[in-house]
Amino acid sequence: MTALTQTSPILPAMRRRVAIASIVGNALEWFDFIVYGILAASIARVFFPAEVGETRLLAALALFGIGFVMRPLGGIFFGVYADRYGRRAALSLVILLMGVGTALLAAAPGYAAIGIGAPLLVLAARVIQGFSVGGEFGTATSMLIEYAPRSRRGLYGSFQMTSQALSFVLGGLAAFLITTSLSPDALDSWGWRLPFIFGALVGPIGVYLRRRIDESPEFADLQSANRQRSTPLRTVFTSHKREMIAAFSIIVAGTSTLYVLSIYLPLFAAESLGIPAHQAQIGLVCANLLIAILVPIAGLLSDKVGRRAVILPALVIFSGLLLFMMRRLIDDPTPAHLFQTQMLAVLIAFIFGPAPALVAEIFPVAVRSTGLSIAYNLAVVVFGGFAPFLNVWLVQATGNSMAPVYYVLVCVAVGIAGLFMVHFPDPAAARNDQ
Repeated sequence: MTALTQTSPILPAMRRRVAIASIVGNALEWFDFIVYGILAASIARVFFPAEVGETRLLAALALFGIGFVMRPLGGIFFGVYADRYGRRAALSLVILLMGVGTALLAAAPGYAAIGIGAPLLVLAARVIQGFSVGGEFGTATSMLIEYAPRSRRGLYGSFQMTSQALSFVLGGLAAFLITTSLSPDALDSWGWRLPFIFGALVGPIGVYLRRRIDESPEFADLQSANRQRSTPLRTVFTSHKREMIAAFSIIVAGTSTLYVLSIYLPLFAAESLGIPAHQAQIGLVCANLLIAILVPIAGLLSDKVGRRAVILPALVIFSGLLLFMMRRLIDDPTPAHLFQTQMLAVLIAFIFGPAPALVAEIFPVAVRSTGLSIAYNLAVVVFGGFAPFLNVWLVQATGNSMAPVYYVLVCVAVGIAGLFMVHFPDPAAARNDQ
């Protein structure tokens, strides 16, 4: 894959501006998305009638799931939009929509005030949020990769995963602060709205930051050369099926490892192993802090030795250690063993760090955002959004508490196959082509 020749040099200040706009915007997108899941119990009590009892929590979680269902649609829309009209325009629209959805949720009256209209407003907010977050990864990653020096694409791409990990940490801390600082009545009355109000207020800052960046130089060169594709969706499915399958497979491996470790494991530890929930949450925060710190190091390492050379051993070692440590945790369920298992996040960082650059580089500029958005969102919806449900079902159906581990091993095998489906750029060539 030959890179387009840039017509003008990129100023370091603009590169920094792009990195900051991408990190802040992406963290805000995920912060708003995650906080809903954490505060779902309070949201259920506010927006659904008490008469339905426990089913109101299921209803609130179903609305949370709507966000995942909307992500592929948002990914297709914004991917095509970015490949037709530019990354900058798409990124600005993405964060503007997220701000609208978050503001709607923050201001929505409860069921006691407007009846059935209340959950309908939440549904509208979740549709908007899910649609917008679906366009974030592919478009922001394309922008970061296309602004990065070719010898630093791994580092720049890793900023995506750093901001996602930080949003998990910030969302968890925000929920922890308001739930421990407020009475249950205050939390349900107004306290749950505070994180969403914060998100709605920060949203315009994200829009401002993204509107102050220039268009991606590679996309601008494509436009100036009159080589811009007018049908990126059709092109990506007709001419880049192999790249789509490879990207999807690699994302499946990364997504399954993170969601099982971050979502399923704390639930399993608290519900089935009798480990206090706060112990699992402490480990979760520490794990995501580790990921945030280590993914840039992993991305930079992949710039020196190659993406596959970093991801492949991390996948293999993670699989072996997960098999051993989960068996030990089940046989001897202690907080220490749980924490040690959660610290496998160190290896997840070395999967996630190079991954954005790796899956971005296999697509040409003209269809990069479209291909990335579709592959990423489909993989995350199926192997992320449904992972907790699937793993609980596997344990119940087989009676084997190790079933989620075997699920991860299969997903890792799929990812390893994807790593060998396409050719990846040589890091040495990238360092020489400056």
